[in-house]
Amino acid sequence: MPVVGIPSLDLVAYPWRHTDRRIVALVDARRGEVFAARWTLVGDLLERHGDYTVEAPEAIAAELTATGSPVRLLGDGALEYEAVFDGLPGVE
Repeated sequence: MPVVGIPSLDLVAYPWRHTDRRIVALVDARRGEVFAARWTLVGDLLERHGDYTVEAPEAIAAELTATGSPVRLLGDGALEYEAVFDGLPGVE
């Protein structure tokens, strides 16, 4: 039987594929960083924008503030660094 690898960030984002917001999935990478990936809904499909990254939560918060578009943060990294993202406009 074939085995197919699916990135964890994709698995975090997939259940939210019908949201009206951009999606940013964050998984705690320890040492003050998160693994991150970004998606938007295109038709009925999620389209990932850019590569999977390892970033400081503060850098992601700065990006979200600069873009200003509504976004949904997902994953344990969003919970671990909730204080960094709390109060950012348009961020759920």
